[in-house]
Amino acid sequence: MVAFGQSLGAAKAIQQQKREQNPVQVVGLLDEIKPLIKRSLSSVGLLDEALDVLDFFDPKPSFNLKDLTETERAAALVGKEKGIDSSFIINNIIKPMAFHESGGTYNPNMIQKGTEKNRNLGRGLLQFERERFKTAVQRARNYLERKNLPQPEWLKNINREKDIATSLTGDQQMALGVYDLIEHPDADMSKVFSGKQSILDFWLENWWQGNKKDREDRIRVFNANHERYKRSLENGQ
Repeated sequence: MVAFGQSLGAAKAIQQQKREQNPVQVVGLLDEIKPLIKRSLSSVGLLDEALDVLDFFDPKPSFNLKDLTETERAAALVGKEKGIDSSFIINNIIKPMAFHESGGTYNPNMIQKGTEKNRNLGRGLLQFERERFKTAVQRARNYLERKNLPQPEWLKNINREKDIATSLTGDQQMALGVYDLIEHPDADMSKVFSGKQSILDFWLENWWQGNKKDREDRIRVFNANHERYKRSLENGQ
C-alpha cells in the first residue's frame, strides 16, 4: 500500500495543478498514473476506492450540462443562419472549447491563476479575459439587434465596464460564446461542420489569445483535453 500512497499523493498533486490552470505540467502524467492506481487498488479488492481516487482526475461537471436553455437558444439561432445542426454547435464546438478552457470541470466560477491586481485574467468556463468578455457582450447584442430579436434579461443587464464572466451562469457563458463566435469577423463554424477546419484550428484561430511561443504546448494540451472530452461523452456527461 506504500505504492498506492505514493500514487495517491501524485494524483492529488496533479489535481492541484489542474486547479491552478497549469495543464502543460500534467498532460501525459494522467494517463500514466490512472491505470497504476486502478490496478493497485483493484488487485487487493478495493475497486470502489480506486474509482473514488479516479475522481481526482475526472471531476464531475460544476453545473447541470443538461440545462442549457440559453445555449440551445443561441445555437438554434446561429445554426439556422449557418445551416448547421444546433446540437453540432453545442457538442462539437462550444462544449469542447469549454471543457478545454475549464480543465474538464465546466466550472463557471473558475479564475485563471494570477495576481488579484491582474484585471485581465481568464474567467469562467470559457476563460473570458476582461476585454474579450466586453467584446463578446457587444457582439451578442449586435447579433440579436441584427436579427431583430429581443435580448434576454441576463444579457441586457450586463454592465460591460463593471461585470465579468463569472457574474453569469455556465449556461449563459456558453451562450455568450456562441453569439461571440457568430459575430467574430474571422470565425466560421460551418467550416468545422463541413470538416474543412478542425475544432483545434478553430479554437486556435478564433479563441486562444496566448503567446506564440506557447502555441505548441497549447496544441498538445488541447488535443489531450479533447480526447478526455470525447471519453466524457461516452460516459454520458
